[in-house]
Amino acid sequence: MLTDATRRTQICSKRNSNRINPAKNFVPLKSTISESHNGSVSAETLLATSLADAGKASLRQALSGARTGPRSLLYHSSSVIPHLQTSRLLLCPLELADAAQAQLLFPHWEIVRYLAKVVPWPYPADGAHTYYRDAVLPAMARGEAWHWTLRLKTEPDRLIGSIALLKDERINRGFWLGLPWHGQGLMTEACEAVTDYWFNTLKFQVLRAPKAAANVASCRISERSGMRLVAREEHDYVAGRLPTEIWEITAEEWNAGRK
Repeated sequence: MLTDATRRTQICSKRNSNRINPAKNFVPLKSTISESHNGSVSAETLLATSLADAGKASLRQALSGARTGPRSLLYHSSSVIPHLQTSRLLLCPLELADAAQAQLLFPHWEIVRYLAKVVPWPYPADGAHTYYRDAVLPAMARGEAWHWTLRLKTEPDRLIGSIALLKDERINRGFWLGLPWHGQGLMTEACEAVTDYWFNTLKFQVLRAPKAAANVASCRISERSGMRLVAREEHDYVAGRLPTEIWEITAEEWNAGRK
């Protein structure tokens, strides 16, 4: 008999099995670009021992495997990052094969305007593939980021958005959602799932999320989840330099709110 965890893994991994070569889900580890969430890694927060051990095992396996080039290491995201779920969503570890669907949904002004200025606009035709290959997957391999695609349980083959946790002193969570699925509470569900993972599996003690003050819907997600507005600044976004709210919650506050 299959467990629920096994079923979720099968659903997430099966979506591309009939149209891609699994070997192509591996990407160069050493190739990097500047990311919107780059910054110093906090010395006060550490990964859970079990996850760190799993990451080391994955890297050892990558080092002993095939290579795409003389200086490239190989990595597969799902070997370290788990599948999560909510009442309506499947959260599947991001793979390079997801770039094609993301490219169709992501490049809309309503989605990108409140993202960090580093996001190119107009968005290039290969933007998602390049970003996943050169930034996201290497960061996942290094244990600096955890990225999931979002899928409805009723349509597990269809990507509708993405959410990430980031090992950074300034920003620890980011997300985007395709326009047809706005206003349905789906991102609130996804945020609850990954925030709980951040505190109770990864064992970090604080989660911070800066947001453009004009991004009211995103700020409401933070407020509903018990986060506190701790500072106001100005940051550069695709839409320009805008007033920014810094939201924060501690592990103690999060777990107290779940009781």
